[in-house]
Amino acid sequence: MGIGKVCCLLLVVLLGACEEEIAYSTGRIRSVISRVFEDQAIANLGPFIDDPLTIPNQILLAQGTTQVQNGVTTGIAPNIAFRAIALTGIELSSNNVLQQSWATIPVVDFDKIARLQLLYNYALGSGQPADDGAAPPTRFADFERQFTAIEPTVPALSASIGALPDGPFILNGDNGGCNDNATRALSGGHVICFADNRQRGSVNGENVTTGPLKSISLRSLFVLWTLATTEVARKGPPGDTPGATQAGKPPQTITGAPKSVPTPEKRLFYPTSPPLQILR
Repeated sequence: MGIGKVCCLLLVVLLGACEEEIAYSTGRIRSVISRVFEDQAIANLGPFIDDPLTIPNQILLAQGTTQVQNGVTTGIAPNIAFRAIALTGIELSSNNVLQQSWATIPVVDFDKIARLQLLYNYALGSGQPADDGAAPPTRFADFERQFTAIEPTVPALSASIGALPDGPFILNGDNGGCNDNATRALSGGHVICFADNRQRGSVNGENVTTGPLKSISLRSLFVLWTLATTEVARKGPPGDTPGATQAGKPPQTITGAPKSVPTPEKRLFYPTSPPLQILR
Protein backbone atom coordinates (compact mmCIF):
# COMPACT_ATOMS: atom_id res chain seq x y z
CA MET A 1 0.00 0.00 0.00
CA GLY A 2 1.36 3.41 -0.92
CA ILE A 3 2.22 6.11 1.53
CA GLY A 4 -0.57 8.36 0.22
CA LYS A 5 -3.22 5.67 0.69
CA VAL A 6 -2.05 4.99 4.23
CA CYS A 7 -2.31 8.70 5.08
CA CYS A 8 -5.80 8.92 3.59
CA LEU A 9 -6.97 5.82 5.49
CA LEU A 10 -5.69 7.13 8.80
CA LEU A 11 -7.28 10.51 8.16
CA VAL A 12 -10.68 8.95 7.38
CA VAL A 13 -10.57 6.91 10.60
CA LEU A 14 -9.63 9.98 12.63
CA LEU A 15 -12.35 12.15 11.12
CA GLY A 16 -14.93 9.41 11.69
CA ALA A 17 -14.05 9.30 15.39
CA CYS A 18 -14.37 13.08 15.64
CA GLU A 19 -17.77 12.97 13.96
CA GLU A 20 -19.02 10.43 16.49
CA GLU A 21 -17.77 12.62 19.32
CA ILE A 22 -19.57 15.65 17.93
CA ALA A 23 -22.82 13.69 17.61
CA TYR A 24 -22.48 12.46 21.20
CA SER A 25 -21.71 15.94 22.52
CA THR A 26 -24.68 17.42 20.66
CA GLY A 27 -26.96 14.86 22.29
CA ARG A 28 -25.68 15.87 25.70
CA ILE A 29 -26.36 19.54 24.97
CA ARG A 30 -30.01 18.79 24.20
CA SER A 31 -30.47 17.17 27.59
CA VAL A 32 -28.92 20.02 29.58
CA ILE A 33 -32.03 22.21 29.79
CA SER A 34 -34.38 19.62 31.24
CA ARG A 35 -31.67 18.33 33.56
CA VAL A 36 -30.98 21.81 34.99
CA PHE A 37 -34.65 22.46 35.79
CA GLU A 38 -35.18 19.00 37.25
CA ASP A 39 -32.05 19.20 39.42
CA GLN A 40 -32.96 22.60 40.87
CA ALA A 41 -36.49 21.43 41.72
CA ILE A 42 -35.10 18.37 43.52
CA ALA A 43 -32.44 20.45 45.29
CA ASN A 44 -35.08 22.79 46.74
CA LEU A 45 -37.13 20.01 48.34
CA GLY A 46 -34.73 19.04 51.15
CA PRO A 47 -34.42 22.53 52.64
CA PHE A 48 -38.23 22.82 52.79
CA ILE A 49 -38.37 19.65 54.89
CA ASP A 50 -36.23 21.43 57.48
CA ASP A 51 -37.75 24.91 57.15
CA PRO A 52 -41.10 25.66 55.42
CA LEU A 53 -40.06 29.32 55.08
CA THR A 54 -36.95 28.55 53.05
CA ILE A 55 -36.28 30.93 50.17
CA PRO A 56 -36.11 28.68 47.08
CA ASN A 57 -33.01 28.91 44.93
CA GLN A 58 -34.64 29.17 41.52
CA ILE A 59 -32.98 30.31 38.29
CA LEU A 60 -34.04 30.78 34.69
CA LEU A 61 -31.94 30.03 31.62
CA ALA A 62 -31.99 33.23 29.63
CA GLN A 63 -29.70 32.47 26.69
CA GLY A 64 -27.33 29.67 25.84
CA THR A 65 -24.57 29.23 23.30
CA THR A 66 -22.67 26.15 22.24
CA GLN A 67 -19.56 25.88 20.12
CA VAL A 68 -17.82 22.82 18.72
CA GLN A 69 -14.36 23.11 17.24
CA ASN A 70 -12.86 20.21 15.36
CA GLY A 71 -9.40 20.26 13.79
CA VAL A 72 -7.05 17.75 12.21
CA THR A 73 -3.36 18.32 11.51
CA THR A 74 -1.31 16.05 9.26
CA GLY A 75 2.36 16.07 8.46
CA ILE A 76 4.85 13.90 6.61
CA ALA A 77 8.49 13.89 7.63
CA PRO A 78 11.16 13.31 4.99
CA ASN A 79 12.45 10.11 6.67
CA ILE A 80 9.47 7.86 5.99
CA ALA A 81 10.26 4.26 6.84
CA PHE A 82 8.52 1.00 7.67
CA ARG A 83 9.72 -0.64 10.88
CA ALA A 84 8.13 -3.99 11.53
CA ILE A 85 4.41 -3.14 11.30
CA ALA A 86 4.80 0.52 12.30
CA LEU A 87 4.97 3.39 9.86
CA THR A 88 7.20 6.22 11.01
CA GLY A 89 7.60 9.70 9.60
CA ILE A 90 3.85 10.52 9.50
CA GLU A 91 2.33 12.90 12.02
CA LEU A 92 -1.43 13.03 12.68
CA SER A 93 -3.11 15.04 15.44
CA SER A 94 -6.63 16.23 16.13
CA ASN A 95 -8.59 18.31 18.59
CA ASN A 96 -12.26 18.35 19.47
CA VAL A 97 -13.34 21.18 21.77
CA LEU A 98 -16.91 21.52 23.05
CA GLN A 99 -17.77 24.78 24.82
CA GLN A 100 -21.15 25.54 26.35
CA SER A 101 -22.26 28.65 28.23
CA TRP A 102 -25.58 29.80 29.67
CA ALA A 103 -26.79 33.12 31.02
CA THR A 104 -28.89 32.61 34.16
CA ILE A 105 -31.39 34.90 35.87
CA PRO A 106 -32.27 34.35 39.56
CA VAL A 107 -35.93 34.52 40.53
CA VAL A 108 -36.26 37.46 42.94
CA ASP A 109 -39.87 38.53 42.36
CA PHE A 110 -41.62 38.43 45.75
CA ASP A 111 -44.90 37.02 44.45
CA LYS A 112 -43.17 34.26 42.50
CA ILE A 113 -41.08 33.33 45.55
CA ALA A 114 -44.26 33.15 47.66
CA ARG A 115 -45.91 30.92 45.04
CA LEU A 116 -42.85 28.66 44.94
CA GLN A 117 -42.89 28.40 48.74
CA LEU A 118 -46.54 27.39 48.62
CA LEU A 119 -45.90 24.88 45.83
CA TYR A 120 -42.96 23.14 47.54
CA ASN A 121 -44.73 23.00 50.91
CA TYR A 122 -47.92 21.67 49.34
CA ALA A 123 -46.01 18.91 47.56
CA LEU A 124 -44.22 17.90 50.77
CA GLY A 125 -47.03 18.53 53.25
CA SER A 126 -44.64 20.66 55.28
CA GLY A 127 -46.52 23.94 55.52
CA GLN A 128 -47.45 25.87 58.63
CA PRO A 129 -51.01 26.67 59.81
CA ALA A 130 -52.44 30.07 59.03
CA ASP A 131 -52.82 32.76 61.67
CA ASP A 132 -56.42 31.68 62.30
CA GLY A 133 -55.31 28.08 62.88
CA ALA A 134 -56.49 26.75 59.52
CA ALA A 135 -54.45 23.81 58.30
CA PRO A 136 -52.37 24.11 55.11
CA PRO A 137 -54.18 22.93 51.98
CA THR A 138 -54.05 19.24 51.12
CA ARG A 139 -56.69 19.22 48.37
CA PHE A 140 -55.60 20.51 44.99
CA ALA A 141 -58.62 22.80 44.62
CA ASP A 142 -57.78 24.56 47.90
CA PHE A 143 -54.12 24.77 46.95
CA GLU A 144 -54.79 26.34 43.54
CA ARG A 145 -57.21 28.85 45.07
CA GLN A 146 -54.49 29.96 47.48
CA PHE A 147 -51.84 29.75 44.74
CA THR A 148 -53.83 32.01 42.42
CA ALA A 149 -54.68 34.52 45.17
CA ILE A 150 -51.00 35.45 45.52
CA GLU A 151 -50.95 36.77 41.94
CA PRO A 152 -54.57 37.29 40.86
CA THR A 153 -53.53 38.51 37.40
CA VAL A 154 -51.91 35.18 36.55
CA PRO A 155 -54.20 32.58 34.95
CA ALA A 156 -54.78 29.26 36.69
CA LEU A 157 -52.03 26.85 35.72
CA SER A 158 -54.23 23.74 35.85
CA ALA A 159 -55.99 24.92 32.71
CA SER A 160 -52.76 24.90 30.71
CA ILE A 161 -50.47 22.23 32.20
CA GLY A 162 -52.85 20.06 34.21
CA ALA A 163 -53.71 19.58 37.86
CA LEU A 164 -51.38 18.17 40.48
CA PRO A 165 -52.51 15.35 42.78
CA ASP A 166 -53.81 16.09 46.24
CA GLY A 167 -50.93 16.65 48.62
CA PRO A 168 -48.59 15.56 49.87
CA PHE A 169 -47.24 13.60 46.93
CA ILE A 170 -43.49 13.91 47.54
CA LEU A 171 -42.39 11.48 50.24
CA ASN A 172 -39.65 11.82 52.83
CA GLY A 173 -37.77 8.56 52.47
CA ASP A 174 -35.31 8.99 55.33
CA ASN A 175 -36.82 5.90 56.97
CA GLY A 176 -36.59 3.73 53.87
CA GLY A 177 -39.90 4.54 52.22
CA CYS A 178 -38.31 5.30 48.83
CA ASN A 179 -36.07 2.27 48.40
CA ASP A 180 -37.92 0.78 45.43
CA ASN A 181 -39.01 4.08 43.87
CA ALA A 182 -37.61 5.09 40.46
CA THR A 183 -37.50 8.77 41.48
CA ARG A 184 -35.48 8.26 44.65
CA ALA A 185 -33.05 11.18 45.10
CA LEU A 186 -30.98 12.93 47.74
CA SER A 187 -31.86 16.54 48.55
CA GLY A 188 -30.36 18.62 51.34
CA GLY A 189 -29.39 15.56 53.36
CA HIS A 190 -32.86 13.96 52.96
CA VAL A 191 -34.00 11.09 50.79
CA ILE A 192 -37.08 12.02 48.79
CA CYS A 193 -39.20 10.40 46.08
CA PHE A 194 -42.43 11.04 44.22
CA ALA A 195 -45.49 8.97 45.04
CA ASP A 196 -46.55 6.33 42.53
CA ASN A 197 -49.99 5.88 40.95
CA ARG A 198 -51.47 9.17 42.18
CA GLN A 199 -54.60 10.59 40.58
CA ARG A 200 -54.73 14.26 39.60
CA GLY A 201 -56.78 16.50 41.86
CA SER A 202 -60.18 17.83 40.90
CA VAL A 203 -60.51 21.20 39.13
CA ASN A 204 -63.61 23.35 39.68
CA GLY A 205 -65.31 20.45 41.40
CA GLU A 206 -64.84 18.12 38.43
CA ASN A 207 -62.85 14.94 38.86
CA VAL A 208 -60.10 14.19 36.37
CA THR A 209 -60.86 11.21 34.16
CA THR A 210 -57.28 10.45 33.13
CA GLY A 211 -55.42 7.53 34.63
CA PRO A 212 -53.11 7.74 37.66
CA LEU A 213 -49.64 9.20 37.28
CA LYS A 214 -46.52 7.09 37.61
CA SER A 215 -43.81 8.49 39.86
CA ILE A 216 -41.58 9.59 36.96
CA SER A 217 -44.53 11.32 35.24
CA LEU A 218 -45.46 13.06 38.48
CA ARG A 219 -41.88 14.28 38.82
CA SER A 220 -42.01 15.78 35.31
CA LEU A 221 -45.36 17.44 36.06
CA PHE A 222 -44.04 18.95 39.29
CA VAL A 223 -40.93 20.33 37.53
CA LEU A 224 -43.23 21.84 34.89
CA TRP A 225 -45.19 23.58 37.65
CA THR A 226 -42.00 25.09 39.09
CA LEU A 227 -41.14 26.40 35.63
CA ALA A 228 -44.60 27.78 34.93
CA THR A 229 -44.62 29.49 38.33
CA THR A 230 -41.56 31.53 37.39
CA GLU A 231 -42.09 31.93 33.63
CA VAL A 232 -45.81 32.72 33.31
CA ALA A 233 -46.65 36.32 32.48
CA ARG A 234 -49.33 38.35 34.20
CA LYS A 235 -52.62 38.49 32.33
CA GLY A 236 -53.94 42.00 31.67
CA PRO A 237 -57.56 43.11 31.23
CA PRO A 238 -59.61 41.38 28.49
CA GLY A 239 -58.53 42.50 25.04
CA ASP A 240 -55.41 44.18 26.39
CA THR A 241 -52.30 43.07 24.52
CA PRO A 242 -49.10 44.98 25.29
CA GLY A 243 -47.97 46.92 22.21
CA ALA A 244 -50.96 45.86 20.13
CA THR A 245 -52.57 48.18 17.63
CA GLN A 246 -56.17 48.39 16.47
CA ALA A 247 -56.94 49.12 12.82
CA GLY A 248 -53.43 50.42 12.28
CA LYS A 249 -53.66 52.93 15.14
CA PRO A 250 -50.75 53.26 17.57
CA PRO A 251 -51.30 52.26 21.21
CA GLN A 252 -53.00 55.00 23.20
CA THR A 253 -51.56 56.51 26.36
CA ILE A 254 -54.12 56.80 29.15
CA THR A 255 -53.67 59.79 31.43
CA GLY A 256 -55.35 60.82 34.62
CA ALA A 257 -55.65 59.41 38.11
CA PRO A 258 -55.60 55.62 38.29
CA LYS A 259 -58.81 53.91 39.29
CA SER A 260 -58.99 51.86 42.43
CA VAL A 261 -59.34 48.17 41.56
CA PRO A 262 -60.33 45.78 44.36
CA THR A 263 -58.05 42.79 44.76
CA PRO A 264 -59.08 39.33 45.97
CA GLU A 265 -58.50 38.55 49.59
CA LYS A 266 -55.19 36.78 50.16
CA ARG A 267 -55.01 34.06 52.76
CA LEU A 268 -51.42 32.97 52.98
CA PHE A 269 -50.87 29.65 54.68
CA TYR A 270 -47.12 30.08 54.29
CA PRO A 271 -46.14 33.52 55.63
CA THR A 272 -43.17 35.15 54.04
CA SER A 273 -39.98 35.88 55.93
CA PRO A 274 -39.49 39.34 57.54
CA PRO A 275 -37.92 41.99 55.28
CA LEU A 276 -34.18 42.15 55.03
CA GLN A 277 -32.39 44.93 56.88
CA ILE A 278 -29.60 46.61 54.96
CA LEU A 279 -26.70 47.61 57.20
CA ARG A 280 -24.82 50.69 56.13
